[in-house]
Parts: sequence; C-alpha cells; structure tokens
Amino acid sequence: MLVYDEGFWNSVGTDEKYRHLREAVCGLHGEWTAKPLLPLSYSKFKLYFETGDRKIFGDAYFDRRRQLEAAAVMYLIYKREEYLLQLEDVMWAICDEYSWSLPAHIHATDVEGRIKTIDLFASETSFSLSEIVALIGEALSEEVRSRVKYEIDRRIIRPFLDKKWGWEESQTNWAAVCACQVGGTFLYMAPELFPKVRERISNTMDSFLSGFGNDGACIEGISYWIYGFGLFTIYQELLSGIDPNALDIFKTEKVKNIAMFFQKTFLKGGISITFADSQPQALYDIALSHYLKRIYKDEFKVPPFKYHLPLKRINRFSSFVRAFLYYDPKDNADDFEYSDAYFEDAQWFVRQNESYSFAAKGGHNAEWHNHNDVGSFLVCVNEKQVLCDIGVGLYTRKYFQHENGRYEILCNRSKGHSVPIINGREQLHGGCYAAKDVICDKNKFSLDILGAYEEDGSLIRSFETLDKNIIITDTYNLTKEPCSITERLVSFEKPQIKRGEIIWDKVKLFYSADMLNVEVTEDYHESNFYDGSVYLIDFQVKLPRKEMSVTLNLQFQ
Repeated sequence: MLVYDEGFWNSVGTDEKYRHLREAVCGLHGEWTAKPLLPLSYSKFKLYFETGDRKIFGDAYFDRRRQLEAAAVMYLIYKREEYLLQLEDVMWAICDEYSWSLPAHIHATDVEGRIKTIDLFASETSFSLSEIVALIGEALSEEVRSRVKYEIDRRIIRPFLDKKWGWEESQTNWAAVCACQVGGTFLYMAPELFPKVRERISNTMDSFLSGFGNDGACIEGISYWIYGFGLFTIYQELLSGIDPNALDIFKTEKVKNIAMFFQKTFLKGGISITFADSQPQALYDIALSHYLKRIYKDEFKVPPFKYHLPLKRINRFSSFVRAFLYYDPKDNADDFEYSDAYFEDAQWFVRQNESYSFAAKGGHNAEWHNHNDVGSFLVCVNEKQVLCDIGVGLYTRKYFQHENGRYEILCNRSKGHSVPIINGREQLHGGCYAAKDVICDKNKFSLDILGAYEEDGSLIRSFETLDKNIIITDTYNLTKEPCSITERLVSFEKPQIKRGEIIWDKVKLFYSADMLNVEVTEDYHESNFYDGSVYLIDFQVKLPRKEMSVTLNLQFQ
C-alpha cells in the first residue's frame, strides 16, 4: 500500500527527470482549480433518466475528481497550505454528494439504494479518498479524515458486506476496476475486515481474467485494457504488501500474455487498433507501463515518452499519483520495436513494416463493447489512419441500449466499418453472427465473414500484406443471386477519385472501373475523443453475381 516518503516527494519537486510531469501537474492544477466547484444539482442528475445525456452531470462530477487529484499531488510535491485547503474543500464537497455513482449506473429507485450503489466510480471515489488520506495523513484536518471514513463506511464498506454485486461475476473491465478499488478501500480504511472480503475480491479478479483468451487480447479495446488490467495490476501491487506471493500471478502464461497485449498492438505513431470502443490513440499509461517494466524487465517495452497518456486524460488518483511513483525515463525505448502479431482467440491480425501498419479482425458480433465489425480492418500511414475503424462513439443512454439504439449509431453498426453491404443489408448483432474458417499464414489473413449476415453460402475475405501493397479480395459464393453488393471502405481522410483509382496522401487504391462504380458520401461522427467528418467510400458492383470476386489493391509510396 502507498505510504508517504518525504525524500521521494522532495526529489519530485527538484529532480530534472520529473520536470515534464511536474510542469504538467502545475499546469493542470492552474487550469482545473480555476473553475469553481460546480454543484451536482438535481436538474443535472436527472438528465440521464429523462434524456439519456451523460455529459452534463459527468462533466461537473469529473471536474471535482480532477481538482482532487491535482490538489493532492501539488501538496505532496510542494507542501503549501493553499493546496491543502483546496484539497480539503474538494474532499468535503465529494463527501456531500448524493451518490458517488454515475446516474447511468444507478438502477435502484429508492434513496438508500442510490446512495449505496457501488459502480466503477463510487469505488474509484472511495479508493482515491482512501489513498489520499493514507499519503497525506494528519496534515489533513481530523474532521475531514473522520468525515471521509464515515462516508466510505456507509457508501462502500457496509454495502459491500451486505450484498453480492453483479460485477463480481463480470468478465469485463468492471470486475477488475470495482474489485480492485473496493478491495483497496478495505485495505486502507478497514484492514481488520479485509480477510472477510479477500476471497470475494480474488474470485472477481478470476472472473475478469476469464474474459480473456489465452492469447491475452482485450477485445474491449486498448483503452479498456489500460483501465481494467491497470487496476488489476494495482490490486496485485496492494496485495503484495500483505502477501509476498501476490505478484506471482504475473508469471502465469495467460497474465503475461495480457500484459504484453499493448506492446503487440501499438502501431507506429501511437495509433490505436480501434476495434470495439477503443480511443483513437494508443497512448501508454505511465503508471501501468513502468510498473510492468519492473516486473518483466527487458521483455516489456515502454514506448518513447512522447506517446504517453497525458496526465490531463487520467481521471483516477491511483493512476495519477503512480505516474510519479513508477516513472523512470531509463525505461522508455528510444527506438520502439513495432511488431507483427496474431491473436488466435480474438482473431486479430497485425502487420507492420516501413510502409504501413495494418490490423484486421474476425470474431463475432456480441463481444464486450461490441461493434458489428466481423472482417473490419484499418490501415495507417504517416501516423494516422487512412482507412479507419472509427472506434468509440459518444456515450449516452442510447449507446448502451443494444436492442433499441446502439446499432443505429454509425460507429457501432457495420455500415460504419470497411465491410460489405449485401442486398442492402448489413451485419447483425449477436454471438451467432461470426467469422469462421479463419486462417493466418505469415503475411496472409483470410476468413469467411458471411456468417455475420443473414445470407447463405460463403464470403471469403483475404488480406495479402506485402511490403508495398495490401491486396484485399472478397470471394463470394452465395446460394442465391444477389440484388446488390457494395464494398464499403471508411476513412477519416477525404480521398481524390479517379477512374480506377482512389488517392490519399502516399496511398493509392486501384480497383476495376469496369466492374465497380464508386460513390463517396460524407457522414459525421461524434465521440468522447473525436468529432468530425467520416468518408464512406462505396464500390458498387455493376453486375452482382452469386459467384464472383472483388479485388482492391492498396499501394504505398
């Protein structure tokens, strides 16, 4: 568990190696604390239930957490009374909140149930407050410390002891995130009760790990790997304080494969493989990557520092403070080794060379944070996606209504991915809509993607990844003559159209103008990270037949 080390924090304030982090937190403190503590009013709270909006309440909620972490770290570094007073004020305000859970995660209708809901963010709030109290200790007023302990007891400790929570059997990031932070809260605030809950926390972590295949791929996306596996790692670190064997789990093959997932999917220029609800940049988390470097030594590669996740994007005190605790500039690789990879369980294929970075997927359409995207792919050149997988959208209530809303949103439906549209129909949601006959053979990846549609027969999509070319071939063998077939590509970049050619900077795509008509339409994508245009490039087969092949040839300058 974290303990205050005066010598360490004094060095953070003076040592050149921490200068970038120190300057970042000073800037953020000025930016975040310049804002008043916005009220978490009832009118904001009820918006989600009335309109599905998560942002207005969420912005005010997370502004408080940002002020909390900035004031706490500034006090740890500089020991100034002004930072301590700011910290106490925001801690007091958080203790005043109706519920520490976000409205989107509250299912109880009674007041007591809403106050005692333990979700991702209620557990995060209690864990943050627990670690701040542990680090700053008696410098905080006794009244603030007592209030924090009281609120944690009634909102987290007692509710967890009183009932079992659904996330305890989840195979998603929820299991690791909630279990780590609840377990950490017990270790800090009620260590005498931790033996009563340790087995439950351990079982929940096992549930989290069961959501991964043996290949270690996080099908929720890279940002959820940072979130879920990051807090799994923090929990093992905390547990090692009372059990020296806790870190042995990192020696197991499966956990080691999970730990290596990020570096296997880190594309040139810090680009993310944006399958599922992933963010567009594969920026590494300082705390997690540098801690894993300690465990795996030379086997784990930390990208150059410029590709780190900015402190501004870290809303959790646990990761924010550990960015200082674990950072060591000697860990960063000056020349990161980009690699090819194949994840057999997830059916992800990754190929990188001097000309491009490429990724394609099979899988099925009921994955965690699912998009209907069997056969989707992306191509990166010059540190940007040319042919893209849009990635995550804007989180609203509709976004998580799988039956009535999610698949009306462009980034989640197959029409927002580089996959065919057959007879005007797109892929469907469900675990039965899946790839089959998936083959990875060195530079070639092929799979039958017709099972993702309500069509009979086969559709073999193959990618041949050469040094200067990627050849994409769709071979149709349908049982019935199709009315229409459209090969769709998706790009963030507006292309130049010529007969037989589609042109982007340093990339040309050649197609048969005799066989295909081309149409480009512009759509709009709104997300948590990117708002802007998306270009849908449709190659319409002039004379569709039940047996035929369509080839698209990408060439790189």
